[in-house]
Amino acid sequence: MGSIFAKLSEAKGFNQSKWFTRGIYIAQLDAVKFISGGHKGDSFVIESTVLGVKNTDPNDVNAPKVGDSTAHIWNATGPKADIARNTWMAFMTAVFGCKNEDHTDAEWEEASADVIDNNSLDGKIMYLEVFNKETKAGGDFTYHAWKRQATPEDLASFGIEGPESQ
Repeated sequence: MGSIFAKLSEAKGFNQSKWFTRGIYIAQLDAVKFISGGHKGDSFVIESTVLGVKNTDPNDVNAPKVGDSTAHIWNATGPKADIARNTWMAFMTAVFGCKNEDHTDAEWEEASADVIDNNSLDGKIMYLEVFNKETKAGGDFTYHAWKRQATPEDLASFGIEGPESQ
């Protein structure tokens, strides 16, 4: 067989995830990964389960629904590496409720390694806003704004009982 089938036991799969579409979400983090050597280079992946959703377009049949697995993936290498780093820091500061200047580069590197290597954010419940921005070329770019760990007020606004903000 061809080389595509070599080392299948080491393949990293995604849980039949849907992509986030425009809307506001409460999402429980399942895994945060760094994938080396994909077809477009290295990538960050945030896998989560939707706990609550408020779509801006209720007719969007592709929008994830409560209980769906979702993935937010972005390239970490290549000509947009600076954007990838900024996106990663926006996610990390939202999770930890701080600003990037609150910690040193070494502290951020250690925290990032812990998140990737130990899946230390598993179970965290996040508030996420997803919207489209027009690119310089006139196309749409889907922007994922991970805002914060969900507060009890956030959960209540979605009618979610139970899990408290961590």
